[in-house]
Amino acid sequence: MMARLSDDPELTQEERVGLAQGRHADVAEALRARGRPDLAGRVYEAIWDFSRAVEAYLAAGAAMAALEAALASEDAALLGRVVEACRAEDAAVRVRIAETLQARGRASEAAALLADHADPEPRIRALASAGRVVEAAEAAVDAGLDAMALELLAETADTVSPRAWAIEARARWNLGDVEGAVRSAQRCLREGGDGDDVRRILSAGLAALGYVTAAHRVRPEAPPAQEAAPPARFRVTAPLAPRFCGAAYLAQDRFTLEDVEVHLLLADAPPDDPEARRIVAEALSDALAGDALAHPAVTQVRFADPRSGLLVLPHEGASPLPTPEMAPPLGLVATFFAFLAAGLAVGHGAGLANGGLLPTQFGRDALGRPRLPPFGVHRLVPLAGTQTAGLEARLRLSPPEVRTGRPWTPAADVYGLVRGFVAFATRTWTDEDLAGALAGTRAPRTAIDRLVAALASDPVERPTAAEVAEALRAIARAVGEATTGAEPASFAPQPLRPSSMPTVWVEAAPTWTASELDALAAAEDPYLQPVLDRHGRRFGLATWPPGSAVMASRDAGAERRLPRGALAHLTGPLRQAIVTRLGPRSLVRVPGGHVLVALDDVLTR
Repeated sequence: MMARLSDDPELTQEERVGLAQGRHADVAEALRARGRPDLAGRVYEAIWDFSRAVEAYLAAGAAMAALEAALASEDAALLGRVVEACRAEDAAVRVRIAETLQARGRASEAAALLADHADPEPRIRALASAGRVVEAAEAAVDAGLDAMALELLAETADTVSPRAWAIEARARWNLGDVEGAVRSAQRCLREGGDGDDVRRILSAGLAALGYVTAAHRVRPEAPPAQEAAPPARFRVTAPLAPRFCGAAYLAQDRFTLEDVEVHLLLADAPPDDPEARRIVAEALSDALAGDALAHPAVTQVRFADPRSGLLVLPHEGASPLPTPEMAPPLGLVATFFAFLAAGLAVGHGAGLANGGLLPTQFGRDALGRPRLPPFGVHRLVPLAGTQTAGLEARLRLSPPEVRTGRPWTPAADVYGLVRGFVAFATRTWTDEDLAGALAGTRAPRTAIDRLVAALASDPVERPTAAEVAEALRAIARAVGEATTGAEPASFAPQPLRPSSMPTVWVEAAPTWTASELDALAAAEDPYLQPVLDRHGRRFGLATWPPGSAVMASRDAGAERRLPRGALAHLTGPLRQAIVTRLGPRSLVRVPGGHVLVALDDVLTR
């Protein structure tokens, strides 16, 4: 530093001589006297007089140089003086100074410097870097960055702090997560916390959830009716054609940032109509019961409120079965309907009926397969009496007993599903010649007879949904259009376009026997990653869609995290072969929330 300073062309000859003679203090004072405090600061640094160097740099307006000198001094008080002086700098300079402080392990000072900065995020990051995560989360809530606050709190070990629970309650309330806000507020009070904000959120949340008496006990001085209503969790962005009844809108969930469909089922009903409210309550009760079964062929319920008639579903895009006239190849149609029949079978086993068999009511999962709407939507038909869209399809799909006034049943689901398959197989609603549509496909006669029986006038004579699913799988195998390999995967759709579901090839590990691989190629379970092709020990698997996430775990206990009912359709030896090979990365959650077994991981074990 001495040599570089002596070579500075801004120094006079006399000042250079003074430095050479070791009279640094005198030279520095002379530099300050002639209006060069910046050079004086460099001279003071050369003799480790950091206090005077900082003073000189600040006088010169050289904030970054003053910061470096203060950091070199390792004097906390001196650094504090610099940070306080730097508050007067413009925003860009303060951010650069804060970044330098963080890089040098001085995150607390960086946060103090950015206390009144217009952009709160740099200060929040600085607080988090300093280990002051709860304080960072509180700053995020104060700035309206509620999702960031929850992310920060999820990373902290300070799980018993009443302050942390109070901040979480505020963040969840602001995001519209009323249930979560109530739970967090209750935890805050149980951990010894208090405060008007916490009690206000708890009281208003309990009132919003219908617990008015409990809400009054929390804040007897403020009646629940006077509490502020929770903010709207769903931000409406566009109208949608209603799939069931009432009105529907495309919206964004402010809590999860997911695109959703908001269905206002009572929008067309007279105000305070008890019959309409009863219908909606029964429909949503069935929807929630079916949602608990967690079958991939049934659309998940994101939120349901019988009192307001609100039903929120994930927005999944257009159905892969739009109209019979636009039907995909026959083998793919059979594959799709077999998948839907398997979903119906699970609900029927729980005593539920669906009724949402109109093509316009189908959703689309992340792997391109159609999905049924929630169970119980058949109950909403009386509220859709003024809607004429899809009337022909509704009449064609309704079994004779329903057209004569009898209620919708699981047997009616079977009739409607098979009638829909016939329409897509023949590509028209008017042609009912199923045998003719399957002529030349080598479809088993027993499978065709079973589907014909599903269209019987007497509901008692119809097969079950599980039997229909088995028949449709047999037809899909016989048609040979559902897969590109010799062994079809009954539920895995062929891509409508080569780019819609690209294939990833995996070589089975030597531990897999030939019989196990044969059984896997013909497996009939919707919880397996779809098999699109096979060549010997090489399997062509559907690639995971964008937004999929591995459910990683530190242990190999993946079997405990399997969805209920997963792998139930597999033979004992094949199920055992898969379960014993499950590892920490063998389960993948696809967009929409369903969990599948990752064959691209299991096959390599």
